[in-house]
Amino acid sequence: MLRQPISEGIDQIAGVQRLLTYQEAADILGMKPQTLRQWVSAGKLSHVKIGSAVRFRPDQLEEFIMGSTRKRHG
Repeated sequence: MLRQPISEGIDQIAGVQRLLTYQEAADILGMKPQTLRQWVSAGKLSHVKIGSAVRFRPDQLEEFIMGSTRKRHG
């Protein structure tokens, strides 16, 4: 799992995943933040919006990766 708690205590008590910025999510996916911005605008990638800030839950990225995985035919 991609989960990295902010601090062990808060993460365990609240049961909340740390939200990732565009840069952090882009680093995990190995792409530029601008690409993620385009995908969010096009509705291709789930995200959390808090005010004007866009953030990503690690499980959303994991689901996206699993949904994008292609099986090799042969």
